[in-house]
Amino acid sequence: MPEGQQTQASNQHRMLGVLRIGLGLIWCLNIWFHLHGAHLDHYVQQYQVALKNGPQWLAPWLNQVIAAFEAIGPHNAAIISVIIEALIALSLLTGWWGRAGSWLGLLYSLFMFSTVNTFAAPVGGPGYTDPGPWPPYIIDFILILETQAWQVCRLGNAQSSHVSIPRQAPIALLIYGALWAFDAFWKWHPSFIGNFLSFLTPAVKGQPTWIAVYIEFVITVISAIGGTVFGVITAIIESLIALSLLTKSLLRYGLLLGVIWSLGIWTTAEGWGGPYGAGFSSTPMPGDILGNAINYAYIFLLLMAVYLPWKMNQRQGQA
Repeated sequence: MPEGQQTQASNQHRMLGVLRIGLGLIWCLNIWFHLHGAHLDHYVQQYQVALKNGPQWLAPWLNQVIAAFEAIGPHNAAIISVIIEALIALSLLTGWWGRAGSWLGLLYSLFMFSTVNTFAAPVGGPGYTDPGPWPPYIIDFILILETQAWQVCRLGNAQSSHVSIPRQAPIALLIYGALWAFDAFWKWHPSFIGNFLSFLTPAVKGQPTWIAVYIEFVITVISAIGGTVFGVITAIIESLIALSLLTKSLLRYGLLLGVIWSLGIWTTAEGWGGPYGAGFSSTPMPGDILGNAINYAYIFLLLMAVYLPWKMNQRQGQA
């Protein structure tokens, strides 16, 4: 491999490793709140709520999960879940048990998606414009497995001087594009476009003063533009992001727009993931402590680490 490509590959691996460690820190924060009694003492109740509010076809599966937890002991089941999360976090942070840790994270995320997240069902309708917190985690681990990011930047282990260019992640890219298409579809719903500001105003409640002032300023600006107009703009932007991901067209701009837009959602509609405090770990479900959009931004950054250098090389090769 030429020296220039070798340097690029090393930089890509380093960036993927740093981002993987960042994801591990997010898992650590989740664990910190999950250790609180408000989560441990009411862990099984979250599955019972999912059984009550979820679709009827999912009831047999949820009943089996609840029965298993009750046989183990509700508190023991909660402790086991925290231990699993700790193993996943340790793998992300250190690179140890790399592939196995990533598979554990993927399977655990799929389990949570099928239980407390009820496969995102029922979907659609007023206020329901994304499938919950667990699909982004699923995509995170698919990305790490596809790019082999689990094997780079291990703590206490010097990186090899000869590294290959990270593999691309076509499955993760396709699923992520489908996720944004799902989000964009519901953004075109009249109940969203016609009530756009109602999705922002609840984010002010309970926030520290500086966050509340920031969100209120954004609301004022959007009100001046027009809530309905900005609702249409939102639907257009998310549709363009989905199209870029699904077709691999203009990825340089699509990924950058995705990062900026995700952070915009996180700091406004999701109120920076806050307010934080005792008991918030189970509201509305595990994994949602920081909000969804920050994980969306992380996925875009991971994709940028893999695809943007490749796109630049492709352009240079055609020159």
